[in-house]
Amino acid sequence: FMAGARSAFNLDKTVIGEDGVERKELDSNKFREAADQTAKAAAVSQTTIERMMEALRQASSEAEKYNLTIADTSTVLAVLARYNIEGSTAGTSLRNFLVDLTGRTPKAKKALQDLGITIHNAQGEVKPFTEIVGDLQGKLGDLSSKEKQEWLRKIFHERGMKNTNVLLSLIKTDLMDLHTQIYRSSENIDKPETPAPRLATKTEGAFG
Repeated sequence: FMAGARSAFNLDKTVIGEDGVERKELDSNKFREAADQTAKAAAVSQTTIERMMEALRQASSEAEKYNLTIADTSTVLAVLARYNIEGSTAGTSLRNFLVDLTGRTPKAKKALQDLGITIHNAQGEVKPFTEIVGDLQGKLGDLSSKEKQEWLRKIFHERGMKNTNVLLSLIKTDLMDLHTQIYRSSENIDKPETPAPRLATKTEGAFG
């Protein structure tokens, strides 16, 4: 887990050795924060830390592309765990979900284009994960259940449809509350409260 997590979730710091050469070292503060958040995600979803770490390991490569933090990724994995989707299955599900959002097949790309869904903003940067999910929810929100499933089958792999429906059913306030619990698990209790990043600040209205 650590080898992938250090890179994917930016747990390193740059140091300059006595020889004047820059090198990467594990940032102990970032590592403790990541460990606390992983443990909290496991606790609130009633899975084990080992299963949560297994899920994070599977999801880490795609999470990195979406600039997801440990807290961001753990929040989604905690939701999946509450639906008994755990461990490598959960991590693979999230990874495939993220890949499918880029348009894995020509049919998927066309469906995303027809819906007006893009993972990039006007500056060419990858949007926050929940903003993309919120866009998709908004486009599908007024459709019948049958129409919605038809669109989803064009975009997402059939084997991941259950997990896709779980992720798309997330309620904004519940997601934000869960993310705040996980994010703040690593904070000193005496620190003044500040808004949790990305999921809480980047997705205003995304799950309305």
